[in-house]
Amino acid sequence: MSMDRELPAGEWYETAETVLKQYKQELLDAPLPEPLEKLLAERQKNISRKQL
Repeated sequence: MSMDRELPAGEWYETAETVLKQYKQELLDAPLPEPLEKLLAERQKNISRKQL
């Protein structure tokens, strides 16, 4: 946790936020493993049925 000593609080927060946004985007862009894709598709079907 030495980062907070090197950067002012505001800069540290912005840096952390930027890194998290990039990481989240990479996760969202990554292809899902096949079983997960099927599971997600099945779940979407179930959700759609419940909304009708």
